[in-house]
Amino acid sequence: MVPVLAVAALALVLRLVHFAETQASPFANVLVGDGRQYDLLAQQIAGGSWLGTGVFYQAPLYPYFLAVLYKVCGHAIPTVQVVQAVIGTAACVCVWDAGRKFFDARTGLVAAILLALYPPAIHFDLLVQKTVLDVSLLALLLPVLARFLDEPRDRWAVVAGVVLGLLSLSRENALVLAPVIVLWIAIQFRAPSHRRWRWVLLFLVGSACVLAPVAVRNKVVGGELALTTSQLGSNFYLGNNPHTDGRYVPLKQGRGDARYEREDATDIAEQESGRSLTPSEVSRFWLRQSFDFIRSQPGAWLRLMGRKIALFWNRTEIADTESIEAYRDFSHVLRVLRFVHFGVLVPLAVLGTVLTLGAWRRLWILHASSLAMAASVIAFFIFARYREPIVPILVLFAGAGLVGTFDAMNVVRGRRTGTASATANSRGWWLGLAAAVAAAIWVNQPYPPAREQRAVTYHAVADVLLEEGHPDRAIPLFQEAIRAKPDFAAFYRGLGVAEMKSDHTDDALSALENAARLDSTDAATWGMMGSLYYEKGRMEQAARSFARAARLDPGRATTLSNLGGTLIALGRLEDALDPLRRSIRLEPGNASAQVNLGSALVALDRPREAVEPLRAATRLNPRNVDAFVLLGRALAGSGDAAAARAAFAEAARLAPGRADIRRQLDLLDHPPSSPATGGTTDPSTGRH
Repeated sequence: MVPVLAVAALALVLRLVHFAETQASPFANVLVGDGRQYDLLAQQIAGGSWLGTGVFYQAPLYPYFLAVLYKVCGHAIPTVQVVQAVIGTAACVCVWDAGRKFFDARTGLVAAILLALYPPAIHFDLLVQKTVLDVSLLALLLPVLARFLDEPRDRWAVVAGVVLGLLSLSRENALVLAPVIVLWIAIQFRAPSHRRWRWVLLFLVGSACVLAPVAVRNKVVGGELALTTSQLGSNFYLGNNPHTDGRYVPLKQGRGDARYEREDATDIAEQESGRSLTPSEVSRFWLRQSFDFIRSQPGAWLRLMGRKIALFWNRTEIADTESIEAYRDFSHVLRVLRFVHFGVLVPLAVLGTVLTLGAWRRLWILHASSLAMAASVIAFFIFARYREPIVPILVLFAGAGLVGTFDAMNVVRGRRTGTASATANSRGWWLGLAAAVAAAIWVNQPYPPAREQRAVTYHAVADVLLEEGHPDRAIPLFQEAIRAKPDFAAFYRGLGVAEMKSDHTDDALSALENAARLDSTDAATWGMMGSLYYEKGRMEQAARSFARAARLDPGRATTLSNLGGTLIALGRLEDALDPLRRSIRLEPGNASAQVNLGSALVALDRPREAVEPLRAATRLNPRNVDAFVLLGRALAGSGDAAAARAAFAEAARLAPGRADIRRQLDLLDHPPSSPATGGTTDPSTGRH
């Protein structure tokens, strides 16, 4: 026990040092992506909503785990991270136990050391993400199966079922292990068939004890019987459609955030179906879309599957929000241990697999489980945290590979008697080495680039800081994302927004111009550029930018209103009428657009047409003095002196110091002998 306790201490120290170092990073206590959603849900649960609402969309175990911690310890992210460091350490102990039972004591110890030192494990253990539970529960399942193998008893069948049920509530694709384990129980043991089938039944009962309450809860609260969650169909489509490259591509462009996934999947499915859909119907809709693609483009789908296989078995840790490369900037632990990566682990595991082929009857449950888990991820789309649960199995075989290498070297050096079996083991090692070299070449292909992974994290954290009202903190992170990946428009767009909110107009314009250069199809970028040009008095450029934004997104009322106001400022009154009228049709409650339209019509000497939009403007904003002044002029020009006096009187009440309003009232009371109609105005743009 002393060696494994030393390994556990090492694992815990490394995780706590990493935790301490990253507390000084800009990422500390900033939750992004799925972690942010888990945290919000956990706070709701801890606040009393223990049943929640609707069918679960995300796996429920982790948010309930967080909710219990919040209830006991308060809402403190550092506390969560320290607890998870302990859980990650326990996973190393589980791997040791599995290794010594499936293989031998040395293999178990080496495997535990590998997991303790493995940087992605350290990284994921400290993130507010469910990966720590995925890895730890899979690591716990392994010694349970090993004990059942050596001591087939009813209790181990039940425990295995319970652990798999818990794992499935954290990582839904772990359900693929159920038929693997059922098959293993049915054919592995020499016990009478009735006993083997009893173990199968007990295993399934153990899983049902965990999963059934969730299914019943989904039925009672959400109205549908779902074993875990309702996101199967949409997730499957994300990895099986003509627009993906095997990684995550959101259903709607620019909405690659966990909080939009359910909403977008439902909205699109209901629009296509022409009716409201239940969660299971939404899932089936996306499954149909996926299989339509597979049937209609089998060649493209096979190429996509090949790409996903290559991405899964690649050394790069593909991040959705929090990349190990970004955290490495602030962690000596991750930097020092960077030589221990997936591109090293896989070849060692291949070596260990070859060296232990003679024990395949004992180990095939490990082979089958790792392949099943890998296939269940490849069937969808690839993220590093999705493949992380197979790491406990890989480190077992990697440990066997290192121990086998040590033994083979002893034979080569003559430290053991050159028996026939030793010579055969040495030959097996050379065969394993050849397989390991081939695996190393395959898994270490340089794609995708690490710099891209760093950029993802800096951008994600900057977006959250910007949304939470900290643009000054977000600016350097956007800049770091741009340095890492200078050809991505979204990074410049985010920087532009942050600079705008920090009142850095010139820097904001520069960033947005770069964004438009890289992606000229984003209406929001052109709209923001138009606003900045307007503020700087560059009206022609403002008008062109607003016009471009309106062409790209003709359904945005604010852009049309801004375009109209800018054209008025340029004196192009006739040109301003069409965008202003379109803006009002889209958003009748836009008081600024009503004022802009009314002011343009008054200036064009069309007072009768101006009355309606200006009356609407005064109703929408009864404190807009300029709207009442313009209304008075329009009414006077239309010949309705009484109504015009009332409008000017209200303007005078709102702004008693305005001499121009008093003059208008005097003109109505003492009209000149040759009154002019209409007249010129100083139109208010009322721009948003």
